[in-house]
Amino acid sequence: MVIQIGGKEIVIERLFRGSVINYKNLYLQTRSQVLLRFAAESVVKTLSLESLQQVRNNNKALNRAIQKFQIKISRLPVAPLDYILVLPRKVYGTLIDRTREKMLFGKQELLMESLQEKKDYYKKYQGLEMDDVQVAKTLRELQQDMLSDQEVIHYMTKLNHLELRVKNVAIMKLLKQQA
Repeated sequence: MVIQIGGKEIVIERLFRGSVINYKNLYLQTRSQVLLRFAAESVVKTLSLESLQQVRNNNKALNRAIQKFQIKISRLPVAPLDYILVLPRKVYGTLIDRTREKMLFGKQELLMESLQEKKDYYKKYQGLEMDDVQVAKTLRELQQDMLSDQEVIHYMTKLNHLELRVKNVAIMKLLKQQA
């Protein structure tokens, strides 16, 4: 996604397969323009209001979910950036792991104590030391026990919303200066 300010193009975000552009427009029945430039050959798919309505009519559960979503987004302030970023699975998984590590940074002592307990237990009952692969696997399991994927995703979602708000405020200020 690119925005032009003062005759210069500024790349705001790199979108990936599955990302959604201008989703608020569809629900709030407003119009806006977005400047996109593709880094590689790409396909853009659109969904008309009529097509969405047809899908909603055929699925009551989806219709209720969309109604709740419409209410939620109707309360959001007007902003120039209107997209949902979807990351590739591998990138998303890595992001969850790294975010979990950052969130657990203050709990390293507790984590290492738990790891040591697991290593001692393994040695006592297996008669062997854990190898590096087992230690890494056990540490990953302990991290997930301390902080679930759901908790990490919730935290990441809050950060993403905050980042998008900051970007929108900055772009609004730049657009006002340009005008």
